[in-house]
Amino acid sequence: MKKKQMYLGIYLPIIFITVTAAVALRTAAISTDLDTLTGYYGDKTLLTAASIIIAGSVLFGLSYLIFGNRSLKLAASFDTPATYIPSAAVAVSLLFVAFGLVRDVSAGSHGVYDGDFLRSNALPLITALLALLAIVGFFLTSFSPKRESLSRAAFGIMTVIFILAYAAMLYFDDSMPMNAPDRIVDLMAYVTASVFFLYEIRLSLGRDVWFAYISFGMVASAVTAYSSVPSLIAYFVTGQTVSSSLYESILTFSLLVFTTSRVLLTLKLTEDKDIPFVEMIKAAERKRNAEAEESEEILDDTKDEVANYTFDITEQKQDSEEGQ
Repeated sequence: MKKKQMYLGIYLPIIFITVTAAVALRTAAISTDLDTLTGYYGDKTLLTAASIIIAGSVLFGLSYLIFGNRSLKLAASFDTPATYIPSAAVAVSLLFVAFGLVRDVSAGSHGVYDGDFLRSNALPLITALLALLAIVGFFLTSFSPKRESLSRAAFGIMTVIFILAYAAMLYFDDSMPMNAPDRIVDLMAYVTASVFFLYEIRLSLGRDVWFAYISFGMVASAVTAYSSVPSLIAYFVTGQTVSSSLYESILTFSLLVFTTSRVLLTLKLTEDKDIPFVEMIKAAERKRNAEAEESEEILDDTKDEVANYTFDITEQKQDSEEGQ
C-alpha cells in the first residue's frame, strides 16, 4: 500500500504540472495563431511546444506500466461521491450529445459528410442511440454498489462502443482538414478514454489490472484535459468552437472529470486482502487439508504394502503345496 502511495505521489503531481503547462500553451496558440477557417495554425511555435509537453506527459503516464506495482490488488469502490458525481456529469453530457446529434440529422444540418447517407444520417443516429445506452452504464456505476456486476460491465461495453463510434464521426467529419491539429487531438482524447474504460469494465468483471488501470487513467486524463480545456476557454472567450461542437467539448471535459476522479480514488482504496483473523483461519484450514492429504497417502502406501505382503504369502503357500 505504501509503495502505491509513493509511486502515485510522484506520478500525479508531475502529470498535473505538465498537463497544465501543455493546456496553457495550446490555449495561447488557439487564441493567437489558429486560423478558424482552415483549421491550421500560422505560427506553430506554441502549438509545437504544447504537443511535445503533452506527448511527454503521456509517455510518463505509460511508464507506470513498467514501474508501477504490478501486484497491486485493491478493493474497487463505486458507491462514493468521487464516482457518482462525475458519472452524473458524463450522463448529462451524453444526453445533450444524443439530443444534438438527433436534432442535426432531423434538421439536415449534419451535412459535413457531403451527402453520404450512411455517414451523415445513419452513423450520427447510431451514435446517439449508443449514447443513451452509455447513460444506463453510468447510472449503474453510480447506483450499483456491488464490486462485481455483469450488467454494469455490459453497459460499460456500450460506453466504449459509443466512444469509438463518436471517434469515427470525428474521423469522417469533412468540416475540417483530415490532418488538422485540433481534429487529431480530439480523436486521441476519445481513443485514450476508450482504453481506460476497457479497464473500468474489468473491475466490474472481477478481472482488475490495477497498474494498467492507473496508467491509462492518467493518460486519458492528460489527453482529455489537453483537448477540452483549451476548447472551452476559446469558446467562452471568442464564442468559436475549436472542436466539432460545444456539446463535444463538454462531454470531453466530463470524461476528464470522471477519469481523474477514479484515478484519485485509488489513493483511498484499501488493499483487497483478508483481515489477519481470516487469514489465520484460512492458513489453519490449508494446514489441516495438507495433513489430511498426507495421512491419506500414508494409508494408501500401507494398503499397498499389505496387499503385496499377502500376495507373497499366497504364492509361497502354493509353491509349498506343489512341492508336496
